[in-house]
Amino acid sequence: MADAHCTIRSAKQARRCVRCKSTAYCSLECQQTDWPLHSHLCKPFTKHLVPPSPNSRRAILFPTRPGSHPTLIWVEIKRNERGWEDHDRPLLDDMLKNSPNETGYIGRGVTMISGNTLRAGPNDHAIELTYRDDVIDESPFNQSVTNITLVDVRNVVDYLAWYREGIGSATDGTGSDTHFARNVVLPSQMGKVKGVRANARGDQVVRGLPLFQTVNVPRRHPLFYYEGDDPSSVTECLAPAVRSVCAKKYAPDPAWKAKDAMSDRFDNPVMDALYMDLNPNSPGWGLRMEEQKADVGSVLVVAWDRGDLSIEDVERIYRFSQDWIRPQIEGYIDGDTAMPSPEAFLKLTAEVFREGVG
Repeated sequence: MADAHCTIRSAKQARRCVRCKSTAYCSLECQQTDWPLHSHLCKPFTKHLVPPSPNSRRAILFPTRPGSHPTLIWVEIKRNERGWEDHDRPLLDDMLKNSPNETGYIGRGVTMISGNTLRAGPNDHAIELTYRDDVIDESPFNQSVTNITLVDVRNVVDYLAWYREGIGSATDGTGSDTHFARNVVLPSQMGKVKGVRANARGDQVVRGLPLFQTVNVPRRHPLFYYEGDDPSSVTECLAPAVRSVCAKKYAPDPAWKAKDAMSDRFDNPVMDALYMDLNPNSPGWGLRMEEQKADVGSVLVVAWDRGDLSIEDVERIYRFSQDWIRPQIEGYIDGDTAMPSPEAFLKLTAEVFREGVG
């Protein structure tokens, strides 16, 4: 049901996550952007809906343990002596300890997060971020947020990710009006760029979708960062005549995923073309790269330089791969032409593309 604002960009008419119902997304690309964070808390959130006591508040703990992930917890509150609910005090000492055996006063700081410029708007409510400010040497910080939703988690993580000592966070407060925020963070993180959805046979046949579709991709999508470290082998070969691209799988649509009789439902010729093995010494020469051989389905293709990518950009590479590279390799394999060295084949491929065959 489209009844919420997008967790990534606050757009209206977003659809809620079917499992936790706490976040919402206006597109599959926005959902992909949030998933690396959301995946840790989506299922646990469904088990933190009913507080164990009237004085319990849902919170998120960022543990100090190396490799640990944010964790949902319940925090008890101490009612204000005058009965003002908005002045209730969360009991956080146990959460902020460096070890279970630590005793004594724990110094702390509190920050109120009211907005998130990366989501282009204020929060639904202020978020209280409590952190330990007297940490001993070599001990990392530990933070908690009270009364949260999973949208709040996104706001807090963005706040912390773009916090700079002495300036504040580029996403809220005075830090959002700094040169760093206006000229570094916001241009690189806000808004969307054009990408291309390359549809698998399942989506083409069952859903009637075309081979290529233009989609809007958030600038914060993981393909532009840690998931974009596996660029297309073909675009790498053809650079700088073309821009490097990388791809990410979409979840298969239930409408065609279960159609076992449709054996080619996961086939994606665009992935075959973009990630073709171009090494003549490889047993998979001309086939899809080994690390890309699992069932793929439909994929999102973006330019590695974070600029707009058009259908024409992708189609040109796809056609050249299909119409020239593949027949060329088949000719070598059939013995029509002497087998080249890897270097010679890559050089020839790039030269032919630059001369306009593609």
